[in-house]
Amino acid sequence: EVPQRVFGYKAVWLLAVFCACAVLLRAEGEESWNPKVTYSQLIAKAQAGSPYFQGLLGIYLRAGEAGSAVNLKLSEQWSRVAARKDHPFGLYNLANLAMHEGDFKGATQYYQDAALRLERRASRGDPVALFCMGEIDFQVIPTNIPRAVEHFRKSAEGGFPLAQATLGSLCLKGLEIPGYDVRKGIELLSAAARSRSLSARFNLGMAYKDLKENEKALNSFEKSLQVNSSLTEAYYQIAQIHLTVKNRDAALKSIESAIKFSPTNLTYQELREKILASQTK
Repeated sequence: EVPQRVFGYKAVWLLAVFCACAVLLRAEGEESWNPKVTYSQLIAKAQAGSPYFQGLLGIYLRAGEAGSAVNLKLSEQWSRVAARKDHPFGLYNLANLAMHEGDFKGATQYYQDAALRLERRASRGDPVALFCMGEIDFQVIPTNIPRAVEHFRKSAEGGFPLAQATLGSLCLKGLEIPGYDVRKGIELLSAAARSRSLSARFNLGMAYKDLKENEKALNSFEKSLQVNSSLTEAYYQIAQIHLTVKNRDAALKSIESAIKFSPTNLTYQELREKILASQTK
């Protein structure tokens, strides 16, 4: 009788564990970003303990999405919280942060740890997971550019601004993508910029600069600086535009802002010398 009772207890315990796991998996499967999720809602979900949105918040804070100010320290904190819960968004973003620090070995390990879990989510059509997989296919050796582009395309069709910005930028850089051209690239960047994506705003500025639509370019670069005031490349591009139209004082002010954040950059110093030389003519 005792062994039967013990067996009964074990059966009940195993059933309880199974049910708990099923509930957790179902809850995880139901969590997904969509274009209607506001930045405030994302923060609330992260603070409520959702590893999905904790990892996504880390991504937003690194990339300056939805108008959020770039904050790498806070991005890492949220990413580690998600990673400790074994969520792939946290691992993926820690890989990007490691890349930023030049830790390529650490980044590769994080990417590998994230990839399998991301693949499962991507197969269910999750826009964020699709984008993350696209980045891994695009950056991690051996790269798979066609598969990366397909991931970006599906994510962009799901409305994810980072994917729209990335795919739009690839179009403008001349990557041959069936059904996409420069016009489509600008449309994608414009859509992401309306969602206040830092990457989209900057790359839209580059697109307008190439088209010599200087006012639109300046507007896009200045909006990107509202999100990340230390984005030196935006200051550099603004300085180039002002110099082109012979607005030398504004050009000098912009390039000196770039040098302030990156004092050893020779390209920025050379442009400053060029501006100063033009003022003496």
